[in-house]
Amino acid sequence: MKFYTLIAVIFAIIGIAQAADKCTVNGKTFDQGEKYQPPGTCEIYECFGKNGMIHSNCPPIDTLKPCKYFPQDTSKPYPKCCARQKC
Repeated sequence: MKFYTLIAVIFAIIGIAQAADKCTVNGKTFDQGEKYQPPGTCEIYECFGKNGMIHSNCPPIDTLKPCKYFPQDTSKPYPKCCARQKC
C-alpha cells in the first residue's frame, strides 16, 4: 500500500512540475518560451513558466494631419497588426 502511495505522490510532483512550465490564457495552454496571439486580436502573450507572462498590445495613436491613418488589422501578426499612421 505504501508503494502505491509513493508512486501516486511521485506522479503528482511530476505533473505539478510539468504544469509549472505552461501558461493559460482564455482556455489556451502554451509552453514556456512560446508566444500566443489570440485569434481576432492584436495582442500577444509570452509565457515564462509558473504562469508568469508578458502581455503586449498596441499603443494608442493620435491621428495627425496631414498623416494617413491605417486601422488595426487583426489578420496580421503582432505588432504588424497595430494601427499606424504614415506622414
